[in-house]
Amino acid sequence: MSEDDIAPFVRLLEDAWALWPHAKPLTAGQATMFFRAVSAYSLQDVRTALDAHTKDSSRGRFPPTPADLIAQIENGLADDGRPGPEEAWSIALQCQDEAATIVWTAEIAEAWGVARVVMQVGDKVGAHMAFKEKYLQLVESARQSGSGATWTVSLGHDAKERERAIAHAQALGRLPPPSPTEQPELLEGPDAEAAGFGKVLGNPNMPPHVREKLMRLRDRLSGDGLVPDSEEFVDPAVVATRDAQQKAAEQVADYIDAKNLSMADLIANARRLGQRDGA
Repeated sequence: MSEDDIAPFVRLLEDAWALWPHAKPLTAGQATMFFRAVSAYSLQDVRTALDAHTKDSSRGRFPPTPADLIAQIENGLADDGRPGPEEAWSIALQCQDEAATIVWTAEIAEAWGVARVVMQVGDKVGAHMAFKEKYLQLVESARQSGSGATWTVSLGHDAKERERAIAHAQALGRLPPPSPTEQPELLEGPDAEAAGFGKVLGNPNMPPHVREKLMRLRDRLSGDGLVPDSEEFVDPAVVATRDAQQKAAEQVADYIDAKNLSMADLIANARRLGQRDGA
């Protein structure tokens, strides 16, 4: 929520508070503290959480605390298959290790693109807050449009970790189970035969410059007999991961240009959000 939402938020809270006639009315200071505690979420999220709280057979007998509403919101995020912001943050942090295979949603990937800029200047707290704000905005937008959670894989170059991460995501229902009749193409590593590149190169969303690099690598493997431990070998998973990181950085740059922000503005905003939540 923004400062423009303070007045409608207070009206919403007062209307809800009337449902508990024996509760003491909120003072202006208490309403302000309540707003600050839940301001990372949209007004619609708070309204939905209040509705859910009043219907709760246990907690609904008492006026809500900010923690009650946050719990309702977090549970609502989890119900549509998307992780809450803290779990999403822990997933995004894996991007710092190029060996790691990451299974994430589009919202996590885009929010990480914003947070990574702040992280690179050494402000982890500011990056966390920037990620959380952006992630919640994206999730709220997706929910309003009726879009379900879509999980994708960003392959790392550690083959064993790749297999473990995909199996874990399949166990959670985030990825489809492996086919019993063929090896899942997601697990193809750098030691796959040159012919195996056909599945990778068949991806219609692959950027042209990445496709060109993989085609050159395929031709070298088939024509020159290079082996995976050659100095000239480039793991296609590493290429794809680096390309995704570059694309995220470009999206952040476009966002900054569109908002007419400087790097200092972005970092200052992230720090301000952290101080506001910590106050």
